[in-house]
Amino acid sequence: MSKSLGNVIDPLHVISGISREQLLTNLQGGNVGSRELKKAEKELKKEFPKGIPTCGADALRFTLASYLQQGRQINMDVQRVVSYRHFCNKVWNAVRYALPLLETEEDAAGNKQADLSSLRDDMTLADRWIMSRLATVVSEVNNGIAANQLATSVAAIQRFFVQELCDVYIEFSKPVLYGNRLEEGVDFEVQHARKRSAQATLHRCLDYSMRLLHPFTPFVTEELWQRIRDADPLTTASNKHETSILCSEYPEETHMHSWIDTNAEERMAFVINVIHGIRSLRHTVKVLAPNAAPAGDNELPTIRIVCASNTVYSELKDAQRDLETQCRVNVDVALDVDGSSASSKHVLTHSVSDSCRVPDDAETTQRVASEIARLEKRASKSAAAAEALIRRQQGPHYASKVPESVQAQDAHRLTQLQTDTHAAEKSLAALRELQQLY
Repeated sequence: MSKSLGNVIDPLHVISGISREQLLTNLQGGNVGSRELKKAEKELKKEFPKGIPTCGADALRFTLASYLQQGRQINMDVQRVVSYRHFCNKVWNAVRYALPLLETEEDAAGNKQADLSSLRDDMTLADRWIMSRLATVVSEVNNGIAANQLATSVAAIQRFFVQELCDVYIEFSKPVLYGNRLEEGVDFEVQHARKRSAQATLHRCLDYSMRLLHPFTPFVTEELWQRIRDADPLTTASNKHETSILCSEYPEETHMHSWIDTNAEERMAFVINVIHGIRSLRHTVKVLAPNAAPAGDNELPTIRIVCASNTVYSELKDAQRDLETQCRVNVDVALDVDGSSASSKHVLTHSVSDSCRVPDDAETTQRVASEIARLEKRASKSAAAAEALIRRQQGPHYASKVPESVQAQDAHRLTQLQTDTHAAEKSLAALRELQQLY
């Protein structure tokens, strides 16, 4: 498309949406010649068979900021704007979901703490980890803005909000925030303090996320921040004097430097790897994958985690309830420093590290053979699809005639197919080795 021909995409159409018919009508009303008009109509019908969906100004701004790592010419893909609209929806839904969890029973005029740091001793590993990650993203976003690398800033805040805050921290904190996690041997006051610190931590993460996002997505963040401000579990109503997010201070590295905790990040990364190991092992051998929660703990499978060091054993014992909640299993953490408890039978094992392994004692030859057959079919199908896509990309007219957006989708699809093939082949190699041992 060319601006001189008058057939470029209007940003207002991306913001508000437009039907294909209206796009064609606008095109015909421009200064495009008959020859160019037919070509432009053909391209437009191919690019936007259903028109342009409503994306909103925030998604468009976020997309344009993400493109600022290229040169002066930006070949914008509307589908990328759509994906960032989904991100804005994710932000909206996450905040609306979290707000009820911030409600406190304490009297607003009396017992609230004045500072999050005063709750540091009550924080769980997940609390300390997310605060450390928040400190890191504050630094990354500010450095990106200072260096005029806005793409780096938007990528950092998106990764933090989706992959770390929503996917990890909120999931880990649900039992604490809902208040239905009564641990045996733990005093009620201790559990209440954990809930209070989790609420304050979640609020700080949401508050700072809105402030960090505001230059890129001003409308949704202003709307949500008004509600987040009023839900602060630490600040009394008399201190809520900021009327707009524009009046609030932008988070800076100096505000969060004291929260950087490399030890918490390393320990949390290890716990997450154990969770991934348990889930991967259960998926690979089909131990048990219920769609609905079992009626009682006795119906859950038991996963044994063998530790070769006292330090790892202690860390996993502390995280045992988190492992059970996230994986929906009963966890048995065992210490085996000298290897004396190693099974003499051949079993599938996921090695998290040199000092931690997750064995599966279900050693049915038939199940292993069935899984091999399934993975062979999956690997063959993915490899064939990847080869077909490569042949298409190597066609003589692919680069010149296929739209750039389609080429980008093909490249993404090829990466997915190659990743799936590699993962299936890796699992096949492990299972075939195990099969030979039976």
